[in-house]
Amino acid sequence: MKPRGAGHEEDILGDAFNAAQQDVRPLSADLEARILMQASQVQAGFARERQANGLFARLQRAWGELGGWPVAAGLATATVAGLWLGVSSPPALDAVWSGVGLTSASLDGDFPDYEAFFEEI
Repeated sequence: MKPRGAGHEEDILGDAFNAAQQDVRPLSADLEARILMQASQVQAGFARERQANGLFARLQRAWGELGGWPVAAGLATATVAGLWLGVSSPPALDAVWSGVGLTSASLDGDFPDYEAFFEEI
């Protein structure tokens, strides 16, 4: 490398590349073969397995993407708990569910001036 002044620091890397290109020795055939063998082994590790495209394989992938067995277990537990509460509700929930599902609900107690509101219109 040539010694340079204070304003030429940006060309140091270019000088290093030029010096490296001038000192070129050919690789031995054995070294080149080992390098290529190691490179092919590393690249084989990055290869993806080919995915099957059959119906069963697609259903299996969809099942895995939805969450698999943990999600199915949670859904089954929630279903059983809902059926249990619906069929044999505990007495503590009777007060909560007493008005649910009744069609004869009225607004008389909730809105005392409800009819007066519609009379003004």
